[in-house]
Amino acid sequence: MLSPMSVKRTLLEILLAGALLGSSGCNRTDHSQYDYHGTIDNNIVTFYERKYMGNRDENILIVTEPDSTTTEYVDDIGDDLKIEYSNTSKHDQITRHSPNGETQKKFDYYLRRIKETKIGKPEKN
Repeated sequence: MLSPMSVKRTLLEILLAGALLGSSGCNRTDHSQYDYHGTIDNNIVTFYERKYMGNRDENILIVTEPDSTTTEYVDDIGDDLKIEYSNTSKHDQITRHSPNGETQKKFDYYLRRIKETKIGKPEKN
């Protein structure tokens, strides 16, 4: 017969094992290689991740052009670097856009340029 103490220990071990297994399936994708604030193609570019409790994360890319037009690209579903929407603002007017192929291409372009800028381009001999 099991003593009450060994039952408690066994239950505690089961609980800890379950917590460990449960948390291993909740890994978040790390996009810190894109964290950036600087200039690309004469535009001010900022990328950052916003982490929330639970599984909700946002990846935000903000591009400000020389004429002060600012576009904010937002990936807030799936943490997959696929934008769900973008906002463009100019002269206090904000327009929200649904994702389309061209907008995603611009987002991808800036992510690629951020990586190139951060790691440096190999010099040609």
